[in-house]
Amino acid sequence: MAREYDMKNLGTRVKQMRAKLGITQAALADRLGISRTCVTNWETGSRVVDIQYWEALSDIFGISIEILCGANEFDGDIEHIDLSRLSKQNRRLLIDYYFKLLKEDGFSPI
Repeated sequence: MAREYDMKNLGTRVKQMRAKLGITQAALADRLGISRTCVTNWETGSRVVDIQYWEALSDIFGISIEILCGANEFDGDIEHIDLSRLSKQNRRLLIDYYFKLLKEDGFSPI
């Protein structure tokens, strides 16, 4: 059975990746231009990670947004994206994010 990820798990993933890199919540917050409390709230599941930070987090952690969101496990090689493993809410957010990128590149959604 496919495992779904919810927004709280996205915060957990932020915590795991931050710890893996050995950076503090304050250092991550500084790089993102937000408060340390905001990062704490993400990591504890008190608040969701706003979509506007997904790209910056994936850049900081050196992983794709799909891995950050939990669509794929990090194995160093991604052959496909398994959107079925995302919760319905996260799939919608990911699709919205891709549309945002397309618009920035001059493409218009259908």
